[in-house]
Amino acid sequence: GDQFQHTNTPIDYAMKLDADAILHLHDYFIFAHEHLPPAPYNTNIFAGALRDKAGWPSNAHPASELARYESFWGNEFEGVHLYLAGQCYLMSYDLCKFVAQEAPFSKTRVAKGGYLEGHEDHDVSAMVFHSPTP
Repeated sequence: GDQFQHTNTPIDYAMKLDADAILHLHDYFIFAHEHLPPAPYNTNIFAGALRDKAGWPSNAHPASELARYESFWGNEFEGVHLYLAGQCYLMSYDLCKFVAQEAPFSKTRVAKGGYLEGHEDHDVSAMVFHSPTP
């Protein structure tokens, strides 16, 4: 992605879709035109369908493996477990770069075992929320 940053066609956003998701391009372009700012204002943007993992079955992991706190934007909160659903989400390029840098350390941050659940959408959201520049 960095090789495009100083060209006439820099990358502004990256989008992830599930293999069985269908993107209606016309609707997406309308959404992007109305809600996604262009460079240089396209920073710290993370968009998708918000979910709360508080409803996940508690027997999926023993209590000893679950972090008591999740941290968002430099603060720790108990019982707040938000993430963007994996069918479709997008993020600005600055957050993409942060996630790429954060991923190798995500298993050791916050609590024993890190903050990864083994669910891509939750884990990527957790890494985005750990960005020091929300």
